Amino acid sequence: MSTRNIRPTSSSVTGTVQSAYGIGPLHFESTLERDLLILLDFHPGTVSIETQPVTIEFEHESKRHQYTPDVLVRFHPSRTMPCEMHQRVLFEVKYAADLRRKWAELRPKFSAAKSWAQAHGMVFHVITERRIRTPLLANAILLNRARRLGVERSESLIGAIHDCLEGGPQPIRSLLAQGAGEPWLVRKHIHHMMRVDWLRADLTLPLTDDIVVRNWWTNI
Repeated sequence: MSTRNIRPTSSSVTGTVQSAYGIGPLHFESTLERDLLILLDFHPGTVSIETQPVTIEFEHESKRHQYTPDVLVRFHPSRTMPCEMHQRVLFEVKYAADLRRKWAELRPKFSAAKSWAQAHGMVFHVITERRIRTPLLANAILLNRARRLGVERSESLIGAIHDCLEGGPQPIRSLLAQGAGEPWLVRKHIHHMMRVDWLRADLTLPLTDDIVVRNWWTNI
């Protein structure tokens, strides 16, 4: 449950993101926070997400202060985010330009959050648009639309796609050329299968017909 009331301002974009992993409503105060929530919801290792999870009290220059980080996420220990080896991560979301401009003001808050996180078996991490607005985000948005297929699901087509990949990973383009169905319909099923984790690929790359996919049980 959020520890801070979120109120829209003239310069902010506020709202909520729906997620099966959310502990209460997942509020955001900027489009960048929203985009991180989309990524966390998409990540296969996510166990739970909470926004404005805790208010940290700290002392700086003989004065008491409070600071509320943006997001707490718990990952399955075997499937953490890239570059993250911790199961629980406390995130602060900032644009890189704001981080530079307000560093003197933000530094004591971040130092307090780092100490608090370490004391509670977590890690504190500041994340900017450079790690959020990547091809992975674009792929997450595209594949989220494919969660619901939008056409009648063809079990025979799904089986044919799996069968084509039994010999090893292939680019989507090759699967479209196999003649298992109309290319647009095959592509829809492939995207749906990727979203529900029946097919896997390196989604840090742009999702084009050249991306290589594999069956989920193929550990390559």
